[in-house]
Amino acid sequence: DIKGIEQVVKLYFTNGFYKESLLYAEKIIAFDTSIYKFDNTEILRYIQNCKFAIDAIQNPVDFNPKNLGLNINSDYEEYLPAISVDGNTLVYSRRYIRNNIFQEDFFISEKTSSDTWSKSQFYSDNLNTYGNEGAFSFSPDKNMAVFTACDREDRVGRCDLYLLINGRTYNAGKVINSREWDSQGCFSPDGKYLYFVSNRAGGYGGKDIWRSEITSAGFLEPENLGPVINTKFDEMSPFLHPDNLTFYFGSNGHIGMGDDDIFVSRRKNNLE
Repeated sequence: DIKGIEQVVKLYFTNGFYKESLLYAEKIIAFDTSIYKFDNTEILRYIQNCKFAIDAIQNPVDFNPKNLGLNINSDYEEYLPAISVDGNTLVYSRRYIRNNIFQEDFFISEKTSSDTWSKSQFYSDNLNTYGNEGAFSFSPDKNMAVFTACDREDRVGRCDLYLLINGRTYNAGKVINSREWDSQGCFSPDGKYLYFVSNRAGGYGGKDIWRSEITSAGFLEPENLGPVINTKFDEMSPFLHPDNLTFYFGSNGHIGMGDDDIFVSRRKNNLE
């Protein structure tokens, strides 16, 4: 049963057994797909990922992650961290129980030394609601922020991008938001663009990364970042380094270690 073998490939891959996954994936490729009427595109992708993962494990890169400690982390889930350009303010999402309601809220912390952070605080009722908020990002001067909220009364789609300006929140509007899913906004360090993720029509895959130029008149029509960044699968979590040249993002479409990996792309100058 070729479908059964495919499930074995996925199971081994998901659990990090790359050699075993590769073995069964290559067995599928050996079948005559014209007889079995089976599209092997997904299996070829697993083979590429497995080969990359096996090589990466054999040639590791030095990496020493450090837990941010109890001032940031708790017994609940903390994720989607956003740090200001000056490196001194951290905002992240926490999924927890508040007033007997299970929800997502923003928490904020300030750096107290080179490697320590203050006890994180609930980020004001003007920003957090009893709905879900996530994916916060500061503008370069910290005078504005963008974040995602879902199912609010002023929404355009189910999940929209919102702006935080002078303690008040605003829907980013119909140029940025669509009837589809719009989320995970990020300002460029020069303040000229807003990058975000959307599954709107006109993309290359399920979720793509887009950007909109910021002008004195507001946001311009968003443009897709193109096939170098986006694939027919999902891209997410854009972050442009303060050098305005180094772009980090998540993807399950590029070749990597797992279903969702972190990738980096570098451009030669700020004119691209």
